[in-house]
Amino acid sequence: MKKLFLILLTMGTLLGCNDKADDKKNIVSKFPERIVSLTLSGDEMVLSLADNNKIKALSGKIAEDGRYSNIVEKAKQYPKAENNMEFVLSMKPDFILASSWVSKDIIQSYKDFGINVFTYDIPITIEEQMNNLQKLGEVLGSEEKSLELINSQKEKLKYLEQKLSAVKDKKRVLYYTTDGFTSGKGTTIDDILNKAKTVNLASEMGIVGFKSLSKETIIDINPEVIIISGTSSKIGKAEIEERFIKDVSLRNVEAVKNHKIYMIEDRHMTTISQSMIKGLEDLIDVIYPELKVKDVG
Repeated sequence: MKKLFLILLTMGTLLGCNDKADDKKNIVSKFPERIVSLTLSGDEMVLSLADNNKIKALSGKIAEDGRYSNIVEKAKQYPKAENNMEFVLSMKPDFILASSWVSKDIIQSYKDFGINVFTYDIPITIEEQMNNLQKLGEVLGSEEKSLELINSQKEKLKYLEQKLSAVKDKKRVLYYTTDGFTSGKGTTIDDILNKAKTVNLASEMGIVGFKSLSKETIIDINPEVIIISGTSSKIGKAEIEERFIKDVSLRNVEAVKNHKIYMIEDRHMTTISQSMIKGLEDLIDVIYPELKVKDVG
């Protein structure tokens, strides 16, 4: 879990910890010309909103890792900050994009050099992510692009909600990582599971944020569907499913008996960029395949 925790920090997605950024500190006097992003989610947003020739560096090599990143090919075109202040300053930025988990001391250091720093809140819902896009679009002078992106997400949400109206009985779902953790209330995972018209069993048990889950608990809650996170592992779906099936103690768990064990791309499920909506679509597609949500829209 320690490895996953560090990765999530780099991505700017410390789920369950949502300290609000101070809007007054995000005032930018002019539209930026030289932009550096310090987090993967920031990379994904700024590449969608800013003139790409104004972007001087992205967060790090993680932006080129297809397990986590939705901008792999684009990211290869840019230098990487890798939390190196000396390098960041060498890019002569007039605007630095960071999430609110970044150390206040680091943020202040950049401000002391006269650099505008915009910190965005860590969203735990798709709506909060849209709010980040709107605010970022305003300070970048890209309101039209941000509005277009937000409207596209709203239309997708409406489309998915219409599809889900056919669901009468919510599936009982367990989100589970390869190192034995689940996600409860106050996480993006919980928001996505709720929007997908499922019961997040972790939340139903009263879990807040991340928590390890024993095999005995999995047996007790008896999920109908298990969604596996593959962030910290290169193990494929077939191998994961085989692990569950070969475990005799889990043979009576509904998801195991019925082979309802799925691995969804973490670059969609654990992101806090605009790609969150893709995680929702992926989830609905595997849990309710009869809805055929990817056939249109």
